[in-house]
Amino acid sequence: MSPKQEPVASTVGRATRRGVVRVGAGLAGLGVFAACGQAGGSPGAARPALFKERTVLRYQSYKNPEELAVFQQGVQRWVERVGNVEVQTDIVPQGEYIEKLLVRISGGDPPDMMEVNDRMSSDFIMRGTLLELTDRIKRDGKEVDLDDVFPAYRDVLLYKGKRYGIPDYCGPTVMYVNKLFFQQAGQPLPDDSWDWDKFLEVGRILTKDTNGDKVPDQFLTTNSLGGSPSWTPMLWWSFGGDMIKGPGPHHPNETEWLLDRPPETARANAAAVEYWGSLIYRHNVIPQPGQRGDFQRTANIATEIAGRWLVPIYRTLDFVQQGYLTMVLPPKGPKGRKVRNSTLNATIPINAKRPDEAWELVKFHTGPEGMSVAVEGQRTNSTRKSVMEAFKKSLLPWESYDVYAKANELFTQPMPMTYNWTLAERTLSDGLNAAYRGEKSAGQALKELQVQLDELMKRGL
Repeated sequence: MSPKQEPVASTVGRATRRGVVRVGAGLAGLGVFAACGQAGGSPGAARPALFKERTVLRYQSYKNPEELAVFQQGVQRWVERVGNVEVQTDIVPQGEYIEKLLVRISGGDPPDMMEVNDRMSSDFIMRGTLLELTDRIKRDGKEVDLDDVFPAYRDVLLYKGKRYGIPDYCGPTVMYVNKLFFQQAGQPLPDDSWDWDKFLEVGRILTKDTNGDKVPDQFLTTNSLGGSPSWTPMLWWSFGGDMIKGPGPHHPNETEWLLDRPPETARANAAAVEYWGSLIYRHNVIPQPGQRGDFQRTANIATEIAGRWLVPIYRTLDFVQQGYLTMVLPPKGPKGRKVRNSTLNATIPINAKRPDEAWELVKFHTGPEGMSVAVEGQRTNSTRKSVMEAFKKSLLPWESYDVYAKANELFTQPMPMTYNWTLAERTLSDGLNAAYRGEKSAGQALKELQVQLDELMKRGL
C-alpha cells in the first residue's frame, strides 16, 4: 500500500521498538470488572469468558508512524472497554513483511493478529498460514455485518468461498495536486476532463530546470504506476489492457498472466508501457533514477496518484498547511478512467496462541466503531456503508467527498493478486524498466515477461 517503511513503533505513552496499548495497573481491577460486566453485547464488548486473566495480544503490521498512531487510538478505546488486556504492536518494513511473517508463523512464533494487504493475500492464503474465519463470521454475523462492507473491499481475502480476513482500510486512487505549481505556470488546475494526453501536455510545461544546470529538478508526477502488479494495472486498464485474469487471490496453478495475450490486450499493454516510458525518459516529467523528486518533503513534484493513507503525512506538510493541496480523479485513458486500490485486512495466523481473544479485537477494529476511529484519523476511506457519514465529516478542507465517492464507484472488484508476490513484482519491474529505458521494445519486453512470470507460477507452492 504505502512506500516501504523502516522499522518503527510508536506507543501510547512512549516510543519503543514494540508499541504497547494497555490499561494501566491502577485501572486493572476496573478493567476486569468492565470486561466481566459486558455480557449484554454492547458494541465492541468481548465474550465474558475471555480476558478473565491478564491477556497480551501481539499485533503485526507494516504501518508508518502516522498510520500506527491512528490504529492505536482505536485499540486504546477497545482496551479500556475490555480491560485486563494489553496489545503489543510490532512493525516490519513492507518489503520484508511476507518473508518475515512466514518465518515467524512456520517457526511457531506467530502474532495473534496481523495486517495483510491484498498484494500479500495469495502468499499467505495459499500456504495455509491464515485462520479461516468463515464460521466465526457466521456465528457473530450481527456484530460483523459483512453486508455493511462494500463488496470490492469485503471480498479481498475471499478464496473458494472461504474468508480469511476482514478489511480495515481502503483507499481507491485519486490524484493529489500541489496548486502552487499550476499557479506559477499560469495553468488551470486538473479536472475531470483530463486524459493522459493532457497530463503529458501540462506536465511538459510544469517540468523545469530551476537552478540552471540543464537537468530538470521540478516534475509533474511520481513513478507510482511504473512497475508493480498492484499499481501498473490501473494505467493498463485505462488503455484497454490487463495484467492478471480474474480478481482476488490466485493459486499459482490458476494464475493466468495477460501481458502478451490475447493480441488486443497485448497491444493495449504495449501502448501503455510506451506512454509511461515516454513520461520518464523522453519528456522527463517523472524523475529518472538519480534525479531527486518528492511530492511530500522536498515538494518538487506537482501531483501524486495515491490513496488516503498518505493524508496523515500530508497534513503535516508546510505547503498543505498553507492551503496549496487539492485533489481530483486520475486522468482518463483511451478506454476511460480507471482506479486501483489497496485494501488492508485484519487476519489471524493459523497457529495464533490466542485466536478467540484476537477475534474480539478483529471484530472491534473492523467494525463500525473501529472504522469510525480510522476515518476520523484521516488514514482511510470507509470500508463500511454505515460509516460514510462519519467519513464525510472527517474530511480536511482540501479533501473532496465527491472525488473519493467517484473513485469508490469506479473500483468494482478486488485487485487481482499473484502468488510469490515479491519475486513477481521484482521481475515485472525489471522487465518494464528495460522497456522504459528503450533497451527493448514494449512488445518484446512483454513477451519475455510473459514467459518469465508463467515459469514463476510453474514453480508452484
